[in-house]
Amino acid sequence: MRLLARVRSAGERAPSADPQGLLAHYAGQLDGDGVRDAGPLQRHGQLVGLGQAVEVAELDVLRSVGPGAVVWDEKPDLLELPPVTTDFTGGIAVEAWIRPRTAVEPLLFALGGPDFFNVRLRSGDGTLIVEFAAKTGAAVIKVPGVVRADEWQHLCVSVDGGGMCRVFVDGRAVHEQQVAPPAVARDGVRTGGTIGKEFLGELAELRVWQGGRSLEDVRALWLRRARGDEPSLVCCYHLDSLAEGWAIDAGPRRQHARPMGRLTWGDGDGLPLRALHDTRRVHVRAAGKLLLDELPVSLFPTTTIEVGLGAWGTSVSRCRRRRSTGRSRARWSAARCTRSRSSRARPAAASSRARSRSASTRR
Repeated sequence: MRLLARVRSAGERAPSADPQGLLAHYAGQLDGDGVRDAGPLQRHGQLVGLGQAVEVAELDVLRSVGPGAVVWDEKPDLLELPPVTTDFTGGIAVEAWIRPRTAVEPLLFALGGPDFFNVRLRSGDGTLIVEFAAKTGAAVIKVPGVVRADEWQHLCVSVDGGGMCRVFVDGRAVHEQQVAPPAVARDGVRTGGTIGKEFLGELAELRVWQGGRSLEDVRALWLRRARGDEPSLVCCYHLDSLAEGWAIDAGPRRQHARPMGRLTWGDGDGLPLRALHDTRRVHVRAAGKLLLDELPVSLFPTTTIEVGLGAWGTSVSRCRRRRSTGRSRARWSAARCTRSRSSRARPAAASSRARSRSASTRR
């Protein structure tokens, strides 16, 4: 179920990551008694009453064909990052799934400004190069033989507040080196940066963390998509698609990156991650209702649009306006309308008897 604050055209592609109109996207993902919002605003719902995730074979049409990844086909392709104000003096970690092609020292990730933090690849001999402005000058770490061309691999570079640099590949620690701690950003800002400068290949699930990462931290998430609300998460680019000219940051700061060049997105063939949306063939079967945030009435059109649901019947949404702190708001309640295949196959007489019994019970 998606809730948008705008009109959607019939030919529009999946709006699940649209930063301009998507208010909520409930894809059937339960977390205890909470229902996760997979949209950019993270308006997680609360399930009241009994509920469970149920396998539904006929929802195969909703499943993504692949986990998705952004493809770099030309050297001018890159993602441009906005300025970053996060304090990294306590450490920084960058991780991503990559499938590089042959290139000469592409810049996988860079935070700009004089107090830089760069991660480079050298595909010829498989060297990973980390260079950053430290408190006592520039630090450079080179780890040969860890980057494999034309293969999906998970890389994580972590520098903690004490200057210990650790490199993890596919959930294994491959290098550890003591260097100086990262420098304090001048004026508290690192002026932008880039992802994938002169890189050729595919990238997915690039995440930036405040503070270093341990081996246990890396192993807990390297085969999973991040939700976006994990502690210490600064940026999270799923890179499973590009939404209206942006690479969406699912992290708490909403630092969306601007694609430059001719970046495209593919199905991420061979990437050992689940698709971000509709990863399971499920819907939420609830004996109660899903409570959502109160949303300002101004977000919605003033005209009423009646939507026919064909064989599924008619669904009516109710909007109650009330005064709250001087502003008019609307409380929205989402009701479900389902009909299983088994119920459709029942004879008309049986259906009539069921409706009669239901009416008697209400009386």
